[in-house]
Amino acid sequence: MEENQILDSSVSEGNDLAVTYQTRIYLNEIRKWAKFFAVLGFVGIGFLTLAALAMSFTGVISSFAGSGVFGGMSAGVAVITYLIIGLLYLAPIIYLNKFANRMKAALDTMNNEQLQLAFENMKSLFKFSGVLTIIILSLYVIIIVGVILVGVSSL
Repeated sequence: MEENQILDSSVSEGNDLAVTYQTRIYLNEIRKWAKFFAVLGFVGIGFLTLAALAMSFTGVISSFAGSGVFGGMSAGVAVITYLIIGLLYLAPIIYLNKFANRMKAALDTMNNEQLQLAFENMKSLFKFSGVLTIIILSLYVIIIVGVILVGVSSL
């Protein structure tokens, strides 16, 4: 159990954590998955952007836009929606990619500053995702209450 101990007695006086060999293995595996998901995220954002561009430049959507309906939205609203979603996904994907890159640098050079910067990016990722989740859940509540009010008022 002592070999997996997180605190090293030689550095505990300064309230610093020591990164054990096993912890470095876990951090390296986390880094690889983070990079994988960051790459997938960038590819997904690219597809969203391409879809928005395709909708705005092709005549396929214009036939739907003539009737004013594209899955319940006009083509312009669909394009703007796709671009907004892509922009919202961009920040967390950038934070995740920076985490992976900084963690690699930290593990390769055993640099505490890079490790700190990696976790700073991870903190920013979770903070952004948490705030965005709160905003989206709040919008859901507002929409549900609005739908109920419209339904009740139409009786």
